[in-house]
Amino acid sequence: MFHRLLTFTAAAILSVATVTHANAQGRVSVAEPDGFAIWGTSWRGTPGSLVIAWYPVQASGNQVAICGMWVLENIQMREGARQLLRGSVVNVDGQSTRLNMGQLARASSIDGMQTTDPTCIGTGLSGPVEGVSIAFGDGSFRD
Repeated sequence: MFHRLLTFTAAAILSVATVTHANAQGRVSVAEPDGFAIWGTSWRGTPGSLVIAWYPVQASGNQVAICGMWVLENIQMREGARQLLRGSVVNVDGQSTRLNMGQLARASSIDGMQTTDPTCIGTGLSGPVEGVSIAFGDGSFRD
C-alpha cells in the first residue's frame, strides 16, 4: 500500500509551499494515477501554508480509503486549518461523504513529510479509486 511513497519527493512538496487560493485549482483535489495528490493553500497576509498529500486505496470489501498526511507551517492558522480539514468531502463514483482529513498523519514540517508515514481513513464508500476527489472545506482566520 505504501509503494506510492516512492513517488513522493521533496521537490513535489516544496513546489506547493507557496500555493495560494488563487492557484490551488479551487478547493477540489483529484487523485493522481501514480502517486500523491498534493493540495495546498495559504491565507492572505499571513505567512505559512497548509499542505495536504493524499491518495486513495482500495480497502477490503471494495471500500475506498484515503491515505496521506498534512502539515501546517503557521500554528497561528490552526483554527482555519482545522475547519478546512474537518469540512472535507470525499467523492467516490458519484457518492460523497464528509471526512475529517485532520485524522491523517501530521508532519512536523514540509521537509518532515518525506519521513512521515501516511495514515489511512476509511470513507465507507465503495467504488474504484480512479477519479476519487476531495473538496476541502472553508477555513477562516480571525484576529
